[in-house]
Amino acid sequence: MPPKVGKKLDWEFALAREAMDSLAAAGTPQELRKAWEQYTTAFGRLVGKSITLLKDKPETRGRGDKLHKLSNDQDEGLRYLRLSRNATEHSLDLPAQYSPGTAVLGNGLVALPPNTHVQFSNFAFNQEAKGNFEVKTGPYGFPQDLKGPVQAAFVPANIKLKEVKTVHNGKQRIAPVPKTVWGNAIRLGSPGALADGAYKGLVEFLSQD
Repeated sequence: MPPKVGKKLDWEFALAREAMDSLAAAGTPQELRKAWEQYTTAFGRLVGKSITLLKDKPETRGRGDKLHKLSNDQDEGLRYLRLSRNATEHSLDLPAQYSPGTAVLGNGLVALPPNTHVQFSNFAFNQEAKGNFEVKTGPYGFPQDLKGPVQAAFVPANIKLKEVKTVHNGKQRIAPVPKTVWGNAIRLGSPGALADGAYKGLVEFLSQD
């Protein structure tokens, strides 16, 4: 762990990493939501306790103040994660949209959700006869059994981050979907890139003299 916190935050770092692993492995909207909410909670607690530890010593108090300002307002990625955690705990509106994996047929002509079985007869695409075909999708939306001339692609379950709105002491706070975290550009709307960049950036921040 970073030397400024020693082993005092081993548990918090482990929880954040565990949530990141779950996010990468998730295959359903329910698994994605659980992993993302676990990550925003774990990372928020990790940042909060890092601030407390840094402010506890005179020689690192300035670093604690800086991290507090970054997570509150100055860094758009850290601020988004903090408000997402608050929205998860207090708001009735989800801060993200979760979609299941789908089997996409015929260059996007048809999208089939998980656990689906369909049969097409005398199918035609762009006035070209394709004949008959049948397809089944599994619990994650992957095309398991495709019979016929139509190609199928797989789009995994995914999260679409949304603008976050929360209310604190009667004042509304808004955080758009971030383009950067710790000043580094990330793939817009990618929760995995945001989570990974935020975690690595915190480790680097805590490791600096």
